Amino acid sequence: ENTVKDAKTKLEKVKQDLESLGVEVEVIVKTGNPILETLEVALNEDISAIAVTDDREYGLLDWTIPSFTQRVLHRSWFPVVFFPMIES
Repeated sequence: ENTVKDAKTKLEKVKQDLESLGVEVEVIVKTGNPILETLEVALNEDISAIAVTDDREYGLLDWTIPSFTQRVLHRSWFPVVFFPMIES
């Protein structure tokens, strides 16, 4: 329960940042299988794209290891926008 609450709090901050740039954002936090839940929300909500990020280095070995981003990209009918993790 605390993890869901923490996720909602962090996502509300991101939502405010994006809305200040004119992007319409709806925050939905789900539990369960991440791939299936993401694709189910995409099918049931009016979305334009699925945004994902990953904090891995993306060396040659990383391309051989399955990731959430790769699975969404291969299974989604929706455009997938990738935002690389930028450490500040």
